[in-house]
Amino acid sequence: VLAKVESSYSYFNYSSGYEEVADETLNVLNSQKLNALSDQRLSASLKWQLQTNNSLLFGVEMVQYDLSFDLAFTSIYEEDEQEVLDRETAVRGAFLDYSFQDKKNRWSGRIGLRSVFVTNFDDSFWEPRFSISYRPNAALRLKGNIGVNHQFVNQLIEFDFNGFGVDNQ
Repeated sequence: VLAKVESSYSYFNYSSGYEEVADETLNVLNSQKLNALSDQRLSASLKWQLQTNNSLLFGVEMVQYDLSFDLAFTSIYEEDEQEVLDRETAVRGAFLDYSFQDKKNRWSGRIGLRSVFVTNFDDSFWEPRFSISYRPNAALRLKGNIGVNHQFVNQLIEFDFNGFGVDNQ
């Protein structure tokens, strides 16, 4: 049995701000917006090569999202207003995958299960997954995947201004 340990860390930081002046259709004299998002990820895994053509992989992942959205504007009818949204989300996960392939390297597959805990929801989610691949010849590979995946989006996108600067969908 051969074992291989892998780990990774990543950090992403995004900040965007802009200022608008005199939007008469919304009765706004001026507005300032700031949208900031940071994302930190740490993961570690251990892969055991059980035999030549199958292996077992398990590991953990920790993700920390920090989101900040700040909107300030002056209306022609009211005094200055400000809306602030600050949110932190932590996602903790553990996963287990079993990989296999035939001796001719034509068929391969993976079956796995991931457990995710999200602090904002104070809840856990189970994410099963399965994939299979078939290579009938050297020029063609057919793949299929199925699984359940929960995504926790941490961003604000403005498509239509509603006076508070958040999405109107």
